[in-house]
Amino acid sequence: MVKTKISIGTTTPLRKFLIVTVASLAFAHSAAADSTALFSAGVGTTLGASSVTSPTGQTESAFSNELSLRLKFLYALGLDLAYAPADQRTSVDGLVFGAPARLSGLLYVVPTDWFSLYAKGGIEGDHPGAWFTSEDPSNAYHVGGGVEVPVVSHWVIGLEFLVLIPGIESVEDHFGRTVSDLDILRTGTAVQTADTSASIPEPGDYISGNNFRLTASVRYFF
Repeated sequence: MVKTKISIGTTTPLRKFLIVTVASLAFAHSAAADSTALFSAGVGTTLGASSVTSPTGQTESAFSNELSLRLKFLYALGLDLAYAPADQRTSVDGLVFGAPARLSGLLYVVPTDWFSLYAKGGIEGDHPGAWFTSEDPSNAYHVGGGVEVPVVSHWVIGLEFLVLIPGIESVEDHFGRTVSDLDILRTGTAVQTADTSASIPEPGDYISGNNFRLTASVRYFF
């Protein structure tokens, strides 16, 4: 008998995503579910674009695509596991607004057989381990919502808008660098505090609808 040893520790994020996807679909298969069933699971892909702007006005835009597994429970609850193999960190001026591995919770506020509206929020990171800490430098967050429309049996198309929020680590680093630069400027040029305080970032500079990801999706529900 030949024994096979599987090392989970060296499994890549994409392989981990595929393992979770296959296991979830195997569990969902017995329910013969579609997108409006008590429990259902769907796999799909998204395509779209993101745009982010730093408090200093620097802007970065990029195309975005991801592979995703969507689990739906009790008609109104959902969970997204997504991985964007071609995406790198979405960042500008040291602020990280997005990352390839994404975990989200969904609340279907209008679940019907014809269309569904949902709210969504979650966390992103370079790897799944970053989902469970606020101290990973690749952390970022998202909040928003979307709409799903069944088109034919088991197939659903969707449109989603998410506001991207930089992670705590990158915000603290950016804020510290900004204050340090202002201190140097104030010391070197004798500029008074009143003249430079307006340049210190405020919470609204980091959380803005100008930082977003807009995507269209297609999914097959089992």
